[in-house]
Amino acid sequence: RVVAGTFVARSFDFTEFAPQPGGNSPGALRPAYLYRCVVTNITEGEIGPIPPPPPPGSVFVWDRRFEKQGVPRLDYAIRKGAWLSSEEPGLLARVRATPKSSFDDEYLKRHGVRSRHSDFERHLIWVCLVLPLGLVAGRALFGKSNQSTER
Repeated sequence: RVVAGTFVARSFDFTEFAPQPGGNSPGALRPAYLYRCVVTNITEGEIGPIPPPPPPGSVFVWDRRFEKQGVPRLDYAIRKGAWLSSEEPGLLARVRATPKSSFDDEYLKRHGVRSRHSDFERHLIWVCLVLPLGLVAGRALFGKSNQSTER
C-alpha cells in the first residue's frame, strides 16, 4: 500500500541475529528468531515541530552541537520552555570557557576511566623530561666553569 507517496509493506519477515558462542566476526552470526509481521492499521498522522518543544519546568540539556569547537557535550538547564540557539551569547561563552576534549574523552569519563592525557600528567611528563636535561646542561656549564676557576 502507498501512504503519502511512500510504499508501506502490509506483511514482512523480520529476522533477529545473535552471535555464535566463541564467534567474533559478522560471519559468526546466526538467526535467533524469525518474526512474521502483519500491518493491520495504517493511518496518516501529523508530524509536529522538529525539534519538539521542551516540556514545562526545568529541563537538563546535554548539548552535542559544539563538537567541531572541541566540546563534545555541554551541560546546562533551561527554564523558559524554549531551546537555546547555538548562537546564544551565553552558550558561546560557555563553549569558549569549557576545556577542549573529544567524544572518546567524554566516553571514558562517563564510564569512570581517566582520560589518557590529563593536565596533571602532561605537566608531570614535561617536568620529568625537562628537569633531567636541565640538570645535565647545568652541570656541564657550571662544572666546566668550576674546573677553570680552580686552575
